[in-house]
Amino acid sequence: MGLRATVDVGPMKKTPSPLPSEHQLLRRRCHSLLSILYLKLSHRWL
Repeated sequence: MGLRATVDVGPMKKTPSPLPSEHQLLRRRCHSLLSILYLKLSHRWL
């Protein structure tokens, strides 16, 4: 259990730095996709 705990905690401590940037990129991607879909829908209705 001790070794497993250290192995699980090791990467967890290292990941916080890159995670935020990835999350922001995913948010931007989702936002862009949603905006494109919204524009397409609005054009359709117009």
